[in-house]
Amino acid sequence: MANVEWDKLRDGDFFTANINMGEDTLLYQKIKSINAGYNAVLLNTGELSCLYTENQTFEKVEVTFSIKPIE
Repeated sequence: MANVEWDKLRDGDFFTANINMGEDTLLYQKIKSINAGYNAVLLNTGELSCLYTENQTFEKVEVTFSIKPIE
């Protein structure tokens, strides 16, 4: 999609970071920053993240979900 600076992402936007952690793409969602310093959720694991954002760009992406009941 587009490389954008942190302040151009809105709360709720999905993005990837230029962090190489093996072959998996790390998918994040920006959240409203909270007191503990967390500013994103790593959707691959559900973990809160505190990303370094100064002088960094992130790739804003569009995400599509398919909801299917588990039997």
